[in-house]
Amino acid sequence: QLPSELGLMSQAEYLNLYVAADHRTSEGPGSIPTEVGTMSQLTTLTLAANRFSGSIPTELGNINSATITNFALSSNSLTGAAPTELGKLNLGVAIFGLDTNKLCSVVPTQVEALSSSVSS
Repeated sequence: QLPSELGLMSQAEYLNLYVAADHRTSEGPGSIPTEVGTMSQLTTLTLAANRFSGSIPTELGNINSATITNFALSSNSLTGAAPTELGKLNLGVAIFGLDTNKLCSVVPTQVEALSSSVSS
């Protein structure tokens, strides 16, 4: 489980995280902490290929840096729908990835409008 204290790093610009999960079991690091959404200065959020589970926190739409260029949640075990709150992100997208998860719906139009190259 990732610590909720990650949210205390509110001035961080980069969060590139690889959690070494025990691949001999089905256990991953759990869910993405909602507190990541308080890291308002992020320009890069890369949480891909970590086996995160649960839904995508709506709070991630609160990241309000001038421009976030890398938003990658690909290759996890995230479930549910992509939250419409992600449409509030100010993306100057180089990468926006939600692919290779277990999401149950299409990308909401608010999110799809962020970029013509959205991966779902």
